[in-house]
Amino acid sequence: MLPTLSPRQREAFITAYDTGYYEIPRQTTTSKIADSLDIERRTAEEHLRRAENKLIEALIEYVV
Repeated sequence: MLPTLSPRQREAFITAYDTGYYEIPRQTTTSKIADSLDIERRTAEEHLRRAENKLIEALIEYVV
């Protein structure tokens, strides 16, 4: 079962994904993600970390 992300976590995560943040090499930065969401960079990074943590915790049991 997937975790519930807050609306801002979801928005930050989807924006990061859609703009290539998870590509190698990255196609964007957290500063650009923050600008597109009209929030501070550190806030965008916090939303991303919290979203990533929730998703990893939900999926880790399928990996180990």
